[in-house]
Amino acid sequence: MGRRRAWIVGTQIALVIMLMIAAILSPLPTEIALLTALGFGVNLAVVFQYVGVDALAIDIMQEDERPVAAGAMFGAQTVGIAMSVGLSSWLLSAYGFAIAALSLALLPTATILFGLMITEREGERNLPWGKGHAHPINIDVHAKNWRSLLVGSFRALLLTGSLMVIPLLLVRTIPRGASSVFGPKLFTNNAGW
Repeated sequence: MGRRRAWIVGTQIALVIMLMIAAILSPLPTEIALLTALGFGVNLAVVFQYVGVDALAIDIMQEDERPVAAGAMFGAQTVGIAMSVGLSSWLLSAYGFAIAALSLALLPTATILFGLMITEREGERNLPWGKGHAHPINIDVHAKNWRSLLVGSFRALLLTGSLMVIPLLLVRTIPRGASSVFGPKLFTNNAGW
């Protein structure tokens, strides 16, 4: 199925399942632990999906195509986030939590169907049990020694440059974290929204 497509389709399936579970359980705003668990599950699927899509773009595109593709992907992501926030807010206020979650599950379902119809490279399988074969490029880059890969990644995290950027990343996220926590309270209490 290619190196990335199975991950992307798999995470989309996980996202649909999490949204369906959310619709079935329909937690109240006071059920913080359940909302947190559902949010964590959805975000975990989304993070793996982002990594899969970015890796796929780097893998199958020529180097001169990547900047334009990256810009288009970033723009589409921004528009998609804005549209999904607007749509989910409207659905939530108009129809309630369950309908909002089920409606939002339709979007990744469409992505799953699209992902099952295409292949990364010619000759690959659309489904694990279908006809096809692994592309020679994927066979050549297949990781055979996971231990050395993980050890190398961990060592890279401990490089001086990596350690120096951690405080910067933490400081950079403070405004976003503060606005995520205090923004809704300011909007509801002070602005009356």
